[in-house]
Amino acid sequence: MRRLLLLVVLTSTFVQAQYTVKGTIQPTKKYRWALLYKIEGTKERFIENSEINNQLLTTNGTTLTIGTFEFQLPANAESGAYRITYDLKKNSYIDFLFNKEDVEFSFNPKDAESTIRYTKSKENQLYMQFLGDLSVAQYTIDSLQVAYLKAPSETVEASYKKAVEEIQEIQYAYNESSKGRLVHHFIKATDRYNAPTVAKNPQEYVQGIVDHFFDHIDFTNTHLYNSSFLVDRVKDYVFYMNYSQDPDQQQHYYLKATNSVIAKINDLPFKAAIIEFLITEFARSNNSALVDHLFANHYNTLPVEQQNAEFKKQINAAMAIAIGEIAPDFSWTENGNQVALSELNDGTSYLLIFYST
Repeated sequence: MRRLLLLVVLTSTFVQAQYTVKGTIQPTKKYRWALLYKIEGTKERFIENSEINNQLLTTNGTTLTIGTFEFQLPANAESGAYRITYDLKKNSYIDFLFNKEDVEFSFNPKDAESTIRYTKSKENQLYMQFLGDLSVAQYTIDSLQVAYLKAPSETVEASYKKAVEEIQEIQYAYNESSKGRLVHHFIKATDRYNAPTVAKNPQEYVQGIVDHFFDHIDFTNTHLYNSSFLVDRVKDYVFYMNYSQDPDQQQHYYLKATNSVIAKINDLPFKAAIIEFLITEFARSNNSALVDHLFANHYNTLPVEQQNAEFKKQINAAMAIAIGEIAPDFSWTENGNQVALSELNDGTSYLLIFYST
């Protein structure tokens, strides 16, 4: 009898220690499956899948189709950043933090990032509240900066200083209230630089942000590493913080930004992953100069075990047929003679037409 009672107690404790992740898609497009991953570096580790239950919901005379899904995580599930992919065709997903608690949320798939609402999970609720308060405060600062550039005045300058002090107070308050939580690492790293005094021109304003972009970001932090946070910040810095309408100047910005980011990363696997990410992004825009630069000066200098031979092969093959590159040589039979593209010399340009049968 004692053994039976002990078994019941242990079983009950184990069941209670499980965690639930529930999501509601409203309205849904009748998605079929939700896939749960744990983010590890720049990769995703598959955990499990859940069928999405689509049903009709009538509210105030309006009928909508909503989709619900649910995952059960064991007591020993790792804390960290997780991802749920719900639209496999478009690779649409939701990222969230898990730290030994139930997580429940709903969102509109048309704009998942801004419409997601957490009904359970103190970690995610605190993070969303922080991002909301920070966004409002930052909008005020940016608006005052623009107003000053349009019409400089002591009143606007004083209001700007006050707004900067207020956002610093918000950041400090959330830094303190989040201590001991997983979300603390993300709140601390989100601290954005704002100059203590208003910038006198647009160049000074932008340069201040660029120079201090990574002030509070620790590339050795494993919590940031095992999330999309660092990759998103790298992408913002390289592709959005450095912009010029002049193509040559833009290339210079890209070179400087990529070199700066890569120099900040000491972890070799993560450095390799970031370089691969940047190469892939530049390859998509047929920027062969940046692809060549990243290969020659960064990727090929990594230890051999950190280099992916198949990745290099795929990128080089794609760039070989990019606009502006020398076409790969090939041959064909014409009027009984073997002809090669490299042997043609009776014209400056050639139009190649490939027929499929």
